[in-house]
Amino acid sequence: MVRRGRPAAPRRAGTVAASRGPGGSARRIRSLRAGRELTRRGGHTKINPGTGHGRPGHREGRPALGDITKRFVATVLLQLEAEGRLDLDDTVEHWLPGLVHGNGYDGSKVTLRQLLNHTSGIANYTDDADFSHDSAGPGFPEHRYDTHQPEELVAIALKRPPQPGPEGEPSYSNTNFVLAGMVSEKATGHSYAQEITRRIIRPLKLRGTSFPGTVPKMPKPHPVGYSRLHQDTPGAEIHDATEQNMTRLGAAGDVISTGGDLNRFQRALVKGDVLPPRQLKEMFDEVPAQDSSLYTDVIEAEFCGKVPSRTDRVPAAPRLG
Repeated sequence: MVRRGRPAAPRRAGTVAASRGPGGSARRIRSLRAGRELTRRGGHTKINPGTGHGRPGHREGRPALGDITKRFVATVLLQLEAEGRLDLDDTVEHWLPGLVHGNGYDGSKVTLRQLLNHTSGIANYTDDADFSHDSAGPGFPEHRYDTHQPEELVAIALKRPPQPGPEGEPSYSNTNFVLAGMVSEKATGHSYAQEITRRIIRPLKLRGTSFPGTVPKMPKPHPVGYSRLHQDTPGAEIHDATEQNMTRLGAAGDVISTGGDLNRFQRALVKGDVLPPRQLKEMFDEVPAQDSSLYTDVIEAEFCGKVPSRTDRVPAAPRLG
């Protein structure tokens, strides 16, 4: 069920870390135009005005980093596997009985591993035309404060047929990590945000990292987001899209962080301070693909923590949240 309207006293999904410290963003859709840094938050463009035109630099804000949330969620599931509380070869049906079924779907044939490496074949709910219209298109001003439940997001995905392509071929889907967040909650009794805070944010002192839950305001300092709401007509109105309820992405993309925090997390991850050797190897196992593309590059960056080896190619960009 969607709860509409601006919340009077919004609830946070997890403990928010202290909000001091420098840094910038990491895995973002990035370009430089007119000397300004552009980032993406849920389909909207953010401009950090302190990075160009010779202006003096200032303490960089904490942007919403979208899909990099998936690396945090994957780490928690791998930690739970190391603790014997779940197995990546468990099925979705085992943990979320009856949720993924119908319209060609069978949760008893989809494993947690397939969720994490995007080989589940489950459709991407953010590709739904109505959802996109309300969350990033012309319907955004009316729906920016809507609260979405993860079950609702999964239901939107299941209205669409399974992703086409060879079995086992990666196909990017935000639905995979919405489900992964639900599995984490089922296994621990706590939200994915609470588990990430307890297991990663606090031990590593990631003071600029938080999960907003239903809170639409960004912690200061932060970039400002502008959007034409996917309207390409000349003179289309530009909207300030900074405030929005990020439950529409949830475990698939609601983290707010800094470059410094992400570097600290990544260093701890690759050094083996966060995961045991077996689970770290699982995280860095590559998914065979017929052709390297932005899809597989993003999968490797998010789940495997790898920097894409090829940046000269510009394929058709998938919708990344």
